[in-house]
Amino acid sequence: MNERQLNALKGVKTWNMVLLVFGAIGLVISLIGIPEILNPTRENYVLLEELGMGGLAAYEMMNTPFYKGYSLVSILISAVLLVFYIKAHSTIKKEKLPSDFPYFLTIGIQLISLIIAFFTARQTFVITLIVTIIYCILPILVLSNLSKVESNK
Repeated sequence: MNERQLNALKGVKTWNMVLLVFGAIGLVISLIGIPEILNPTRENYVLLEELGMGGLAAYEMMNTPFYKGYSLVSILISAVLLVFYIKAHSTIKKEKLPSDFPYFLTIGIQLISLIIAFFTARQTFVITLIVTIIYCILPILVLSNLSKVESNK
């Protein structure tokens, strides 16, 4: 590999590591939150309602089987993505290129989450949109650096 490819590979490694760390933190937080996902505490949402943030509507939504299933599937997908990021990290350490699949999958899942949030959680849609945009930047940076390495071959 030439110097430009090594620099691009370093970028892949850096942004993959950022995704790995954020994914691990998010997964731990999600696993801790499973009891609240399965059995939401109404009192937590009453305060949001008093603040005018649609807390009771959110509480009702979180009690639907669709939302509970969606949340659990999201946690499972997060775990799978974390495994992909770990495998990519070990591949990058060997100065080989990882697959671009997990990064496209991350973007796709974020877009699906955004669509679901649009239809189910309109009160928090703007926040979801901002988080989705920020979180999609990371895999885009990895894919951009991957394409730089591949184009210089």
